[in-house]
Amino acid sequence: MKATKPIQNGLKPLTPDKRDKRYLFHRNFGATTLANLPGFYSCDAGMTMPDQNADGLPTGCTAVTTTDLATDQDLVEYDPGYTFAQTLRLQGAPPDQQGADMRKALKSAIAFGLLPKHRAPFTAKEKGQTYVANYLLWPRALELEAIENAKSAYYGVATGPYDAFDNIRNALWLNRAHKMGVSIGTPWCFSWDANARARIEGELSNHTAAAMSWHNWAIKGWCTVNGEPYLLAKTWQGRNIGAAGWLYFDRETINRVLKIQGSGAFTISEDGNRLVFLLGTMLESFPSLLSLLPSLVNILTVKQNNSPTVPPAPTPPPAPTPTPAPKPRRDLLRECCLLIQEYEGWFAPGTKFPAGSPSYRRNNPGNLRYGPFAKAHGAAGKSSNNFAIFPNYNTGFAALMALVRNAASGKSSSYKPTMTLLAFFSVYAPSADDNDPTAYAKWVGQRLGVDYKTFKISELI
Repeated sequence: MKATKPIQNGLKPLTPDKRDKRYLFHRNFGATTLANLPGFYSCDAGMTMPDQNADGLPTGCTAVTTTDLATDQDLVEYDPGYTFAQTLRLQGAPPDQQGADMRKALKSAIAFGLLPKHRAPFTAKEKGQTYVANYLLWPRALELEAIENAKSAYYGVATGPYDAFDNIRNALWLNRAHKMGVSIGTPWCFSWDANARARIEGELSNHTAAAMSWHNWAIKGWCTVNGEPYLLAKTWQGRNIGAAGWLYFDRETINRVLKIQGSGAFTISEDGNRLVFLLGTMLESFPSLLSLLPSLVNILTVKQNNSPTVPPAPTPPPAPTPTPAPKPRRDLLRECCLLIQEYEGWFAPGTKFPAGSPSYRRNNPGNLRYGPFAKAHGAAGKSSNNFAIFPNYNTGFAALMALVRNAASGKSSSYKPTMTLLAFFSVYAPSADDNDPTAYAKWVGQRLGVDYKTFKISELI
């Protein structure tokens, strides 16, 4: 395992807020029966494994966490630089501020929305953290795009009917349909960075919380090792830590670290009264009142076309019917590829596969065969049964996306864009290889919400 740069102090410890009691997860969503929980669960979309230092946001962990949770829910990769700028804007903090408030980062996704990464005109890696943290440098036109991806509310998950460890699992499981992960803010023990086994067990270091860095990270699920559950964590240190970027935290560590004053855990949701959250944020941060008004007006009124000021007419014409803003188009191609990844058995390390499933270890989420296509798209070798081995997950997923995109656009010799899902999977996973293409196509079609017998793959793009 390569050495990783140490976690920097990117999080401001939480201060008490009586409103947290009103927005406790279990009070709004209830509790599950722990005995019914499976041995493995993950809400992670498998699209990212950020390295905040390499990406130019050394103290931007609050923004990286917030955008990564939203990526799981929306299957859209969002830009953390934009979110960091809006978080500091909400705090009334200067762009060179080192770190941010965890609640403010979540509120920024409610007040200002989230910007798709491909729409960002610059990155922190190119310009540096202080540059992207200045919201005045972001084109104002992007704010209307970002607000379309706004969230509605966030809820505290550490407090509830169980211990903190199981309260987190309860929140993950009850909202599994919406892929809601958990944002957790705690002191960061430097010994966690050097853990070669990836499992964090009863470790809180001998340092006091005041002497540690504070860090915002994410919990995406859990696995079971030797009969005991461990929470699956992404800590924004890239793939050179733990198990390809994942750390597994045991019950004792989670419960102890969340008892430290200033720690907390929340989940962000599209369910909730966004207006109430916005009004509360405005009252709490009066200097930000004017910057939040556009979001508030967006909820209370329908945008109307600007017209020049004219003297009042005796009989004004009827007002035009307002046209609602169009919703962002679904990325069906990516959704389909993520479903292929799931059906092909791409699993992070867990009870069934302690080292990860074969496709996980090969960085090959589509189980693509080794050949000219795989080699042209970055395959570095092959397994004994001729499956391609890619150097990392992003390369493997990009190869799968290219295959399906070529098929849907008529650039493939093996597939035709007029194929239905059933015809496509009859070639992609033929019955001659002991597959059931009908079951495969039906499952993907149901998850996409289309008829697998009539939906043409050209409609994916």
